[in-house]
Amino acid sequence: SIYYKLSDISITQGTAPDNIISTDQRGASSPRETINITMGSYQAIHTYYMAKSPGNWDDDAVWFTNTIGGTTPGAYTTVATVTPSASNSGGIIINADVTVIADLEIDQITVNSGRSLILNLGTVTVTGSTDLVVNGSLDMGDGALSMGGAVLLYGDSSSLIYSGSGEQTTTLEEMSASGVVNLVIDNTDGVVLGSDLTTISGNLTLTDGTFTTGDYDFTVEGDTTGSGNLTIDSGTVDVNGTFNVTGTIDFTDAGNLKLGGATITSLGNLLTDFGTVYYD
Repeated sequence: SIYYKLSDISITQGTAPDNIISTDQRGASSPRETINITMGSYQAIHTYYMAKSPGNWDDDAVWFTNTIGGTTPGAYTTVATVTPSASNSGGIIINADVTVIADLEIDQITVNSGRSLILNLGTVTVTGSTDLVVNGSLDMGDGALSMGGAVLLYGDSSSLIYSGSGEQTTTLEEMSASGVVNLVIDNTDGVVLGSDLTTISGNLTLTDGTFTTGDYDFTVEGDTTGSGNLTIDSGTVDVNGTFNVTGTIDFTDAGNLKLGGATITSLGNLLTDFGTVYYD
């Protein structure tokens, strides 16, 4: 909600023009007195939201509000009566795990470190040119993300997670100009890399399912670990940290897996009929 705070209001008493008269109960007439009100400046007051209890986005009990903003949970003391959206909020902070289960339009949103925004159903549309800042986790369940002209920024300890119930294909909407820090594949039905990734500046974790990288080339600056599977077509995956994958590593074309880390613990079930593993 947006309210308006008025200030510098002055009230003075004056006299109306001579041709404007008032008549009392006795029929006598006299000049009418007037009240002059001068309005001064005004400012918009926005409602700022913080999620302080885990739950679904559309649950009022998840949200607390104030009209001054800020990042301190203690500053948000009023229980929300409506849930936040692009049309009624001045800013949104995710300080508890929040799950989206329907289409939603939002803007000016920050996911705090250690917290998750889970897109379970529906499409989350970030409006305008304002940012979606992820310092915790963005979990792509069975939902979708539409950034429009907004900017997606990942913080230094952030994670992009794929945990849908069917096969998922990544899009440019989930990738950021600032790069992906930690990428987690946790989908039994698998995840297909559908857009340029370039660099994972943190770790790649293959928790469950198969990560199919296709023709794309990208570098993992940190570790690549997990019990999931990795399938490479004609692209190159370059890992600079520890490599410890106990699932299946498969090549479906003349792709490359380059291992440059000091520790290579496991290559799991390695199938090399088409591709090449380099130790560099």
